[in-house]
Amino acid sequence: FVISGYLITGILAREIGDGSFSLLRFYERRARRILPALFAVSVTVLIGASWLFLPGDFETVPPSVLAALGFASNLWFFTQTGYFQADAQSIPMLHTWSLGVEEQYYIFFPLLLLALHRTVPAWRVRAIVAIAVVSLAWAIAKTADTDGFAFYMLPTRAWELLVGSLIAL
Repeated sequence: FVISGYLITGILAREIGDGSFSLLRFYERRARRILPALFAVSVTVLIGASWLFLPGDFETVPPSVLAALGFASNLWFFTQTGYFQADAQSIPMLHTWSLGVEEQYYIFFPLLLLALHRTVPAWRVRAIVAIAVVSLAWAIAKTADTDGFAFYMLPTRAWELLVGSLIAL
């Protein structure tokens, strides 16, 4: 997450700074980078699981593939299982939870960076630090809970992406 925050923020800050930023172009580049591999993995998992899994085990695979394709697998797995539970080992799309967090972050972060640049550019770093501190505090507060929120959800993981963003800025 830190590396991703660093790399993407560097690109965003440069494009916003020189006036060449396009939200549509940003999302288009993300889609071209992520979707081909995600489609390939999804199809492979569906074919493999239909062949290897018993019918009762297979029935959870298609919804998890759809959640991954919608960049919401972290939400799906948060409601379905814990990452370290025994049955988690037999969930082939579980690894996509982090892609869900990352893509959800990139829905909001470019808009935040653009808004800060246009309204209060001198406060950009301070605003991001404040959000990161709130996210980290929330993560610490939720860590004691066993519901998995601190592990799977964007509000408690954003601080990691924001650390990378701050390094880039």
